[in-house]
Amino acid sequence: MTKLTREQVIGQYESGRRDFTEEDFSGLYLAGCDLQMADFTNTNFSKADLSFTLLTGSNLSGANFFYSDLSYADLTNSTLYETKFTKATLVNSCLLWTNMEGADMYLANLDGCEYQDSVDGDF
Repeated sequence: MTKLTREQVIGQYESGRRDFTEEDFSGLYLAGCDLQMADFTNTNFSKADLSFTLLTGSNLSGANFFYSDLSYADLTNSTLYETKFTKATLVNSCLLWTNMEGADMYLANLDGCEYQDSVDGDF
């Protein structure tokens, strides 16, 4: 599978694509993008910049956010089942009403992160 660029991801999303299952977005700059209500199951976001990105209502089950920047990102009402946030930055991000069951938050920076009313992950 060919690795998509920022412009391709935005263009495909704006054209109606919502299934990005198992894509490789590692190292991609997606800061400030609107990617709500999409399926990113098992997608690799390692070392990606997703700061200020809207991911509300998305399925991020099994996704890998190793060393990713999710500062100020909005993941409200998303599914984060068994998602890996190892060493990710989630400063001031919003994880309200998310399912984080089995999520790995090992060494993640959660300063100012809102996650009440969520099903807890492994912190």
